[in-house]
This record gives sequence, C-alpha cells and structure tokens, in this order.
Amino acid sequence: MSEAVQSPSSVAQPVSPGPGIARLLPAGETPVLAMRPSLWFVVLPKLEFLLTLLVCGIAATLMARMGIIGLEPAAAAATSVAITSLSLTWRMAVWLATFYLLTPRRVLAVRGVLRQSVIEARIEDVRSVGVARLTRERLLGLGSLVVGTAAAGGRVGEVVWQTLPNPGEVLAVLRSQVETARTAAAASGKAG
Repeated sequence: MSEAVQSPSSVAQPVSPGPGIARLLPAGETPVLAMRPSLWFVVLPKLEFLLTLLVCGIAATLMARMGIIGLEPAAAAATSVAITSLSLTWRMAVWLATFYLLTPRRVLAVRGVLRQSVIEARIEDVRSVGVARLTRERLLGLGSLVVGTAAAGGRVGEVVWQTLPNPGEVLAVLRSQVETARTAAAASGKAG
C-alpha cells in the first residue's frame, strides 16, 4: 500500500528562505520544503500564561472598581492589556525567528530571537520520524514533527519542527526524502 506524497507546495504555506537562512546551505543545495510554524505557535505554547494574564487583569479591574486596590479601573485594565500585548509581541518575534528547512541532504530547524540556534541533521542519519500532537493541537489540525537521528558515538539526536499545519503531509514529504536518500546510498554502495 503506497502513500501519495504531497508536493511541498500543498503541505503548508511555503516561505522562501531569506538571505540569513540561504547562507546556511551550501551552494547549489535547494530546499524541498521551507516553512514557518503555524501562527498558532504564537499563542498555543503560552496559552495557560495568557489565560492567567486575562483572569488577573479582569480580577484587578474588578477589585479596582470595588476600591479594594488603590488603582483606577482603567489603569488596571490598561496594565493587563500592556502586559498581554508585550507577551504576544515577544511570541510573534519568536515565530518570525523560527524557520524549518528540508533539503535532499538535511533537515534544519532555525530558531532564536536574541541568540539564533540551528539544529541540523543529515538525511542519511535519520532513523525515525514521527508526529507528536497535544490535544489542543489535534483540535486545530496541528502537530510537531520529530526527527530522530543516529548521531556519532551512539548518542541520539532530534530535530523538532513545532506547531506545524498539516503535520501528516509534512511527514510524508520528509519520509519521501529519507527514502530517496536511502535508495541512492544503496545504489552507490552496490556500484562501488
């Protein structure tokens, strides 16, 4: 039973890697898939925190109205809105700094606002791939792609692509690339 592999353009909203990302790849290596997490990435990981801010803001505003705390209700509400806005602005910056890239030779996860980190695995080192989905992600059709590798010295490494739209389709494209690399490696091993 063969699975139909989706073309990369149908998997998610592809984005072209900017010059900062493009320089991570050797000359001539072109991306098969380049994408960011879903915009839900901005709120889902911090959902409990954001809900806590909302409840605290409402409570502070009500307490200010009743005279329990020495603030004007408008000041309490404005403070809550300002803290929530700052939190969401930071999460948006994190989203903008997060980028996932798949080429015929490697899988990359780039993230970091103040300090950029690049996690990379060679396709031929991929030993396992899977999708992890929290309940709230399943409800929204999202999930995280987990790529397990056989690293040197017996250590196991992972590349994780968080909060992806259509994670099953992204998984199918990655599996296709891994299978292509394995077939090419087997063919070159027989030829040598």
